[in-house]
Amino acid sequence: MAGITLSESSAARYEAEGFAERHSQDYVPCQYNSDTMLKYISDHKLPLTFDSFEKAFVALSKQFRLWPSPAVMASMSAEQIRKLDTEIGVPRYDFRGKITGRDWPDGVTNLIASSEREWSRQRTISDCRPTNQKLVGHKPTPKEIATWSSSQFREWQNANEQ
Repeated sequence: MAGITLSESSAARYEAEGFAERHSQDYVPCQYNSDTMLKYISDHKLPLTFDSFEKAFVALSKQFRLWPSPAVMASMSAEQIRKLDTEIGVPRYDFRGKITGRDWPDGVTNLIASSEREWSRQRTISDCRPTNQKLVGHKPTPKEIATWSSSQFREWQNANEQ
């Protein structure tokens, strides 16, 4: 998208903001989704208009290439979530080179972390998730931590919060 003028850039931003506002319930405005949609628009040589954003959103959503909103994700089947994980998850390998799982892309991980921080600020003692008692006070070795998934690490952190 090199070589666009300031007015074209402003118009594109206006179109993108209009799209994000219209899809506030089903589009997550994170860096990963933005980059993915802009790449689709660029690859298909579409103009930076509302209709192009709409076309990219529909096509990429059907292919499970965008991070879905919490409302959309709550209605997804287990099979659809597995497909999402396969499509946008970044493979995690063991020391033999075998895929042991997948992590979410950085733009998504930052979004999850910020929403979890917000959730933790708003929660009360009565709605805290139960902790795994085996993890309370457990001091893992660096080697053990290296083998954990991000959810296992978060569970350990939650169990050992002061």
